[in-house]
Amino acid sequence: MLDTFKKLPKSRQEAILDTAAEVIAANGYHNASIADICQQVDISNGALYKYFKNKESLFRAILDHGLYLMVNELYKKYVSPADTLVDSVRNLLTGLIQFTRGYRQYVCLYVDIGSCSMNSYATYISERIKREGRDFFIGLVEQSKRKGEIDPNIDSDLLAHGIDSLITLFAYSLVSEHHGRRFAGFFKTDRDLTDADKIDIVVRSVQMMVR
Repeated sequence: MLDTFKKLPKSRQEAILDTAAEVIAANGYHNASIADICQQVDISNGALYKYFKNKESLFRAILDHGLYLMVNELYKKYVSPADTLVDSVRNLLTGLIQFTRGYRQYVCLYVDIGSCSMNSYATYISERIKREGRDFFIGLVEQSKRKGEIDPNIDSDLLAHGIDSLITLFAYSLVSEHHGRRFAGFFKTDRDLTDADKIDIVVRSVQMMVR
């Protein structure tokens, strides 16, 4: 990201990143061309290169913005210190549905980061995502311990990892057919799982973890 991009109004920065993320999410990083992105953003190729050195630089900015949204439009928005651990998980899952409606492209991109062809970007962003998630969920667990809601001897790292894994699978199931089927595959049912069904499953799983 170049200084010229940072000087744009915040709303314009977000519009460019959001639209570029939509193009890449729809076509895949390797298939989405700068020309495709510029057409959708409604700027010239030359203008885009005034903001970013190359496609890689643009994509990194998109990933950074997605992480910012995850923290500020999900973690901070849907979880309150007054909530119990289980309520926090339920609120976060409900918030993920709303988040995905507004920022579906970013969830799709984080699913794609898991593919082998995107390993170079996984190195860039995965550690930061892990750190944000780890700090957030360990914070929830430790807070729950201080409030006397769960056994203080429970391993905070393991519990936080378990909760994060369940929520990640739920999030991916909202945008990915594969992950949706994978989620449902663990539970024998003669009907498709609704989002409410999946939330109930995750919440019950967390309740079992903390018994």
